[in-house]
Amino acid sequence: MRKNPKSIADIACLTVVGLLYAAVVALNLFQGERPTFSESEKRELAAFPSFSVSSLADGSFFSGISSFLSDTFCGREQLVTLSKKMETLTGFDNGLVVLHTGDQEEQTTDDLSKLLEQLTSQTEEPATEPVTEPITDPVTDPVTDPVTDPVTDPVTDPVTDPVTDPVTDPVTEPPTDAPLQYKNLALSHALISLLPGSSTKVAATVEVIGEGTPDPYVWYSEDPSVAEIQQNSSGVSVLAKAVGETRIVCTVGGLTATCQVKVTSGETKQSETKDYEFLSNGMFILGDAVYLTAGYGATGAQSYLQAVQYYQSLFPGTRITVMPIPVSSVVVDDPAITSRITNQGDSLAKMTALYQGTGINLVNVYDTFFAHRSEYLYLKTDHHWNGRGAYYAYSVFAPSVGLTPVPLSSLTYTVLNSNYHGSLYSFTQDPRVLQFSDVLEAFDPGVPCTMTITRTGGSTETYKSSIIPAYGNYLAYIGGDNPYTIINVPSNPQDKSILVLKDSYGNAIIPYLTLHYGNIIIIDPRYCGFNIYQQFKDYGLDDILFLNNMQCVNTSTWIRLYLALVGVS
Repeated sequence: MRKNPKSIADIACLTVVGLLYAAVVALNLFQGERPTFSESEKRELAAFPSFSVSSLADGSFFSGISSFLSDTFCGREQLVTLSKKMETLTGFDNGLVVLHTGDQEEQTTDDLSKLLEQLTSQTEEPATEPVTEPITDPVTDPVTDPVTDPVTDPVTDPVTDPVTDPVTDPVTEPPTDAPLQYKNLALSHALISLLPGSSTKVAATVEVIGEGTPDPYVWYSEDPSVAEIQQNSSGVSVLAKAVGETRIVCTVGGLTATCQVKVTSGETKQSETKDYEFLSNGMFILGDAVYLTAGYGATGAQSYLQAVQYYQSLFPGTRITVMPIPVSSVVVDDPAITSRITNQGDSLAKMTALYQGTGINLVNVYDTFFAHRSEYLYLKTDHHWNGRGAYYAYSVFAPSVGLTPVPLSSLTYTVLNSNYHGSLYSFTQDPRVLQFSDVLEAFDPGVPCTMTITRTGGSTETYKSSIIPAYGNYLAYIGGDNPYTIINVPSNPQDKSILVLKDSYGNAIIPYLTLHYGNIIIIDPRYCGFNIYQQFKDYGLDDILFLNNMQCVNTSTWIRLYLALVGVS
């Protein structure tokens, strides 16, 4: 009996597909060391969940395994990078949406518009379901066994008299007769970039062979008028004095090591250069930075407002604030560029008019940002803002809710990374971006607090600060994007609480809120899986703050995420 050629081809195809599938499964099950951090997404990947009877009963154990396998899938990093290149042409990706440079087309679908009309017109309390993932009450259930914070504190050494002569460690014991040998003198930094008045630490290590008391390190600055040094327990603190360049020199046992110091004004001076190029994904390169643009859609903005109004009906008596965050092109004032992009000041003016009479507090930060446009508000290699930009947004938000913002000069300046390379190379794949770098800054309020992070999969981590310098990247702000995070500030009124609903831009502004609120509850709707209305309807929240960048406040994706948080599908 002759076999059908089509059947033979089918069997061959099924065999090949089956072998490929088996190979992928085997590769994922038996791969070696699994990744723990995604460079393209700048976030921690899900860890394998801890087993417990309760997690088995409620299904979170198996969902945690699913998240773990998904996050550590072989080749995932390359697939995410490829996906970002494709998605920047059309839309949504973890809070970064690259829109058209002109007015964007309306993005709210008809079915969503009808749903929002129904929600804003109804007056009855929505039906609720049992909470499947209860959140710990930060007031009645304080953390009693905090995880030891592995992160060193920001620079807290008291400022001493400026050092102009070499600094030497005191010798407490006379050296032995046998000469010691010194090898491999190294400093913790080869290059640091600072702004005048800021400081960071530099430490030294050296290999000593032999017995006896090692010689002390000798430190000096080649130009103390640019950067001076002050001794601390592990090395020196480098204090920037004036714009310029110098070197910090360390010597011991005949060896010498240096650290280059660049002190810059922090001004970007975009309008002074005409070297710019628009990219195909709506971004543009200007000088040594990549800039994002944001369009505006009237229908999308109206739908976002309707979703916020629904929250207003669910939480009567709670002040509702919307603070749209401009993206980096807001600081550019070169007419050759601004004539080709949507003016975010105009977009915010339209939103301000739209929100009038609604009882919702719309915070327009445009004037403040444009006034400070020459400062280091945005990162050049990442789609986020810098700590300074987040501060200016806080300085506008605080008065809008009756709070007095703390002056920037009273906060502790910290360099999280003096040679930071963010996410924008993965979005642009432009080799020029690899040559750009950032000084990632933070302004630490220094308020004692307890921050408890709940990761995807249910694991928790506890820190003593809302800034975690050890990350050395944008994750340093509240540990990145997570389902929910709770910050308790014992020194602030415990009945003063705020619920923050945010994309990743919101992370950098949270530390400033520790200056005022006793309890800060942070929800990321992309990852949170429980109904926040059920959880917080009787909580007595003072404020609910919506924090989205200007690329998200017009999109149906984020509107749906916010509705899903309160049980609307």
